[in-house]
Amino acid sequence: MKSFFLFLSLVLSFQFSYAQSWRPFILGQKSYYKLELNDVTEIETFKLDSTRQYGDSIISYFNYKSDIKQEYYDLLIRYPELTYGNINPNRIDSIISCGGVDIMYLTTIYGSPIDSFIFKSNAKVNESWITNGLEIKCTAFDTYNILGIVDSVKIFSCGSYEFILSKHFGFVKFFELNGILNPLTGDDGYPNQYEIIGYVFDTISVGYKQPGFKDYFHLQKGDVLYWKKYNESYDITIKKNTSYWLDTITYSYISEDSVYYEYKRNIYDENKSYITTKQENKYHLKNREGAILSNPISWFGPLLNSGWGTIEFFYLDYLHLEINESDTTSCLSYLLPGIMIDTIESRVNMMFDYGTTTRYSTRAGHIFTGSYSWGEHSTTLLGSIIDGDGNGDTNFPTSMNQFAKTDISVYPNPFNNYININSNQNVEFVEMFDCQGCLVLSQSNKLNRLNLRHLKQGIYILKVRNESGLQKLVRLTKN
Repeated sequence: MKSFFLFLSLVLSFQFSYAQSWRPFILGQKSYYKLELNDVTEIETFKLDSTRQYGDSIISYFNYKSDIKQEYYDLLIRYPELTYGNINPNRIDSIISCGGVDIMYLTTIYGSPIDSFIFKSNAKVNESWITNGLEIKCTAFDTYNILGIVDSVKIFSCGSYEFILSKHFGFVKFFELNGILNPLTGDDGYPNQYEIIGYVFDTISVGYKQPGFKDYFHLQKGDVLYWKKYNESYDITIKKNTSYWLDTITYSYISEDSVYYEYKRNIYDENKSYITTKQENKYHLKNREGAILSNPISWFGPLLNSGWGTIEFFYLDYLHLEINESDTTSCLSYLLPGIMIDTIESRVNMMFDYGTTTRYSTRAGHIFTGSYSWGEHSTTLLGSIIDGDGNGDTNFPTSMNQFAKTDISVYPNPFNNYININSNQNVEFVEMFDCQGCLVLSQSNKLNRLNLRHLKQGIYILKVRNESGLQKLVRLTKN
């Protein structure tokens, strides 16, 4: 163990020797910051990936290089009118550094003016300066334990806001700069606070671990997903439409670079009355969804969208992770290029009129898609049963669906030494709990008769799941 920490210290010392000291962000370091919002914990990433030398100044760029495809940023540079000035919306786009002074340039969404924020990383204690009419002051020098590593820090105040800058890790805590300059843009009128929870530099990863491709796509045979499909057009002649889908995975193949699902889909109308059943399949590819999900700071890349083929887009709204207990959700919001015909000047212009939000969950995979072009068109996961665990709305429609002819019965009850499980489908999973809630039995093989001779007299709860995903809880008594 001591040798491991010695090795880690040597590696970190090697990193530090090449990193700039007292910089807001470290070139080449992907930093993860959490934001505690009203009802969710968000994680956003920052990474300076490119620099340019201009005289005595160095310009450092965030997300200059797309981790998905290099030429997307080049496209924005060649055709800036396509973006209305939104290269990296609501975030810091670049930093000009000269003589210990960092000028952080900001871009805002939907064509708002670009702003700037001056930050003196090399300031001494009690040194202050003015930026945009706000006074910033270096108030203290201290040492902090940052992700298990002790490092020197400087503490800065800007009104009621506090910034903590680490010598080797960049900002440990800072506030949304747009929110400070324009307070009404923050959450509830207060700028959001970023606090570091992890970083990746070269092959070193410390703190928060970002989910990988297989963390999102791992469904197996018998897992059940319950969806709501909603369509509403701005065209008042088109009626709103709501339907429900119940998907049962019938086959799952997971490889290193892709995931393939086959599933049975029961379709129901807005009253949850059965309409029809279809056999469907879906691919998830590591070089498509996996590339986007693993690089949440790449604001542009390809996406396969049903009916459109492969579309090249760049994000103009947000892309972040959310944590809720053991589940991480990746939230993407982007705009796809459309075409606008100007009938007055008789010309065709590019416009961004097809907004889409997509969410992926480590619990269930793809869980939401909503597009907002000429109305609202959304597909939302309402509930699921995955590996026997229910989540959300599991009150699935039962009229004429795949469970209608399926039943599970357990007998005798009370029992002495054995119980029988009767189902017209294979029993895939069985668990039994005592009256204290302790697990006393867990089996996944396909048995219809259980030997419970070893159990003491008392009351038990048996949970049974068959190959269709149907679960049943039975209260049993042993004599």
